[in-house]
Amino acid sequence: MLKKRISLILSSVLMTFYAGFCFAETESLVIMGSVIDAVDESPISRARLIFRIDTLRFHQRLTDDFGFFMINLPGINEGKILKYFVLHENYLTEKRAYVIQAVNDPLTIALQKDTSGESKQQLKIEGCIKSIDDELPIESARLKLRIGEVILPDTLTDENGRFSIPLVPDDLGKVVTYQILKDGYSPRYGYTTVERENEFIDIQLQKWLLTVSGYIKDAKNRKPIAAARVFVDADSMEPVVKFTSQWGFFTHTFEQLKMGQPLKMRVEKRGYQSHEAELYPQDEQKIQFNVNLERLSTGPPFYKNRIFWYGSAGVAVITTSIILITRIGGDEPEPKDLPMPPIPPDN
Repeated sequence: MLKKRISLILSSVLMTFYAGFCFAETESLVIMGSVIDAVDESPISRARLIFRIDTLRFHQRLTDDFGFFMINLPGINEGKILKYFVLHENYLTEKRAYVIQAVNDPLTIALQKDTSGESKQQLKIEGCIKSIDDELPIESARLKLRIGEVILPDTLTDENGRFSIPLVPDDLGKVVTYQILKDGYSPRYGYTTVERENEFIDIQLQKWLLTVSGYIKDAKNRKPIAAARVFVDADSMEPVVKFTSQWGFFTHTFEQLKMGQPLKMRVEKRGYQSHEAELYPQDEQKIQFNVNLERLSTGPPFYKNRIFWYGSAGVAVITTSIILITRIGGDEPEPKDLPMPPIPPDN
């Protein structure tokens, strides 16, 4: 009995320390306390506490070896009614409610042992999430669940792809809708009904592949532009360059792109203005990217100046050639070194 008293005193000291620390650092409300046996007041470890405020549900971790628990309630105002369930396989379920205040005294929850002799099955939803391609378990898949209007906290699968979500007796017969999210896989939606005999759920996820395709055409005559370059740039991989076909079509499939990751698109073709855009794929797996390119109205000044200088040089060469040809084709000048004609003899 002395050891049990010491453990309860240690729990009270820990609760006081945590309360002072939490209220000093944050503005969130903190609920803490201990779970003990109603007969001998010994601490109960691995008891699960489930808290509910309005339509929100907060799952608290299991109590520690001293029966201690603590839960942080950010953004919860005073005056709210807190309902909580305490579950343990060897004890009867305890259900209580009280009004939240700025500083609540530590809760001491006493549980009565279940003496019925019948094995009590706890309500829960459990299952396994695997890949539809290779049947391998998917670790750290995120489950978002809702029971009626009550939102459950997110749950992650373990290294074997398994998950287990405890429920309370009030959930019996209700419909649970779930959404499963995992990077690299398509989201999965579904629902199930809470039954007393819990059914193990096997859920398969399909890898998320994104295909970007489209047509590049002339904005004026709507004719397809062949051999246009389409740059697709994602931050997590090397940029991809695609060339349009004779019908102006291009396509590319990403196998490791994260959902919601932006794609930077750029289309280039000589004689046309380039086009840039950003795409933000979410749940869809196919994106149509059609672009109409505008023609450049005038050529760049570089080509204009080049033509001018080439023309001027050509005119100068032609003029010089004509002058030279004219001079060569004229009367030959009389040579000065020819001998004088003979003098006629005297008669």
